[in-house]
Amino acid sequence: MKKIILNLGKPLNKTEQKLVNGGKEIPGGCRTDKGYYWHPLERCCWTDQYNCCYGTPECPAPYL
Repeated sequence: MKKIILNLGKPLNKTEQKLVNGGKEIPGGCRTDKGYYWHPLERCCWTDQYNCCYGTPECPAPYL
């Protein structure tokens, strides 16, 4: 499994963070409902389905 290490993941804005996380802000604020989560080492929104950081050119994952 090839891991892409780029710091281009797009965190959500504060309003979206609160919507996704039940009114609570979390670091990264990734779309957990869409299969993304904050990856503390990569510092980006990670998706296991595609095994890459959202927003990188190599990552085919749709965001919304």
